[in-house]
Amino acid sequence: MASFPEGCRVIWLHERSLPYRSKPEFDEDDLYATRVLRVELGEHLRLFCQELSALMKWFVENLRRIHRDVDWIRRETEKIWPLLDNEYPTWIQFACFRQSAEQNWQAPGWLDKWPEELAPEALLSASRGGRLDADRTTGVLRVIGNRIKERLASEQRSVLDRLVVRVAQEKEAAANAAPENAREPTAPQGATSDKTKSGMPAGRLMATIQSPTAARRMEAYLRCCGIGQTEFANRVGTTDRTLRTFRKTGKVRRDIFEAIAKAMGTTKEALLKE
Repeated sequence: MASFPEGCRVIWLHERSLPYRSKPEFDEDDLYATRVLRVELGEHLRLFCQELSALMKWFVENLRRIHRDVDWIRRETEKIWPLLDNEYPTWIQFACFRQSAEQNWQAPGWLDKWPEELAPEALLSASRGGRLDADRTTGVLRVIGNRIKERLASEQRSVLDRLVVRVAQEKEAAANAAPENAREPTAPQGATSDKTKSGMPAGRLMATIQSPTAARRMEAYLRCCGIGQTEFANRVGTTDRTLRTFRKTGKVRRDIFEAIAKAMGTTKEALLKE
């Protein structure tokens, strides 16, 4: 299953912490400062969501290097949603305090009913209340999660729609090129050979496969799924050294190649396709 690598999911925000939160303390009796915190959080979330377009495009392009079937790519992109559900608490924790916290973390009081506009008395009361209870914390996280999901879903549809158009254009170009290829000279009718271009007897499968393209697709799969080479070798049932050689030379035993394709959730034919 494909997934955003950990460094590129919502946790990615730790590198983009809110600039006004130089320290977690602030004057809870300062109404203006409390309002600024709420407004700036919304602005920071908006800026973060702007980055999702490039992130989704990168993700889909890596999926296409693994498998060129659009339906397969669409199914894989749908699998990212469960992976993100547990990361919204981390988003708000980093945004508020520049670090993650324990699982039962409670949001600061100034976030109560965010992003609603609260009356001054209610806002100061929330700010002085310390931390929100579990239900109110969940409410804030739900709002943040929905905003990110809505933007991500929009970008996902946009990227996939563009991919469908591009694939259709590529197929049309290939179809137009087919008549040109048909004009190439062919062998005289009746001429046969008992050997393939590789010199192997016809009908006999080669013991090894050499495909630099397939090696690059495997590398893209490992990057896209955040899987280490050793871990993937264990899934395939081979050694780290064998995969390293395959990545370097594009050459591997046929049985191992078939196991690689299976572990990637594709077929050997799709993995070999130029």
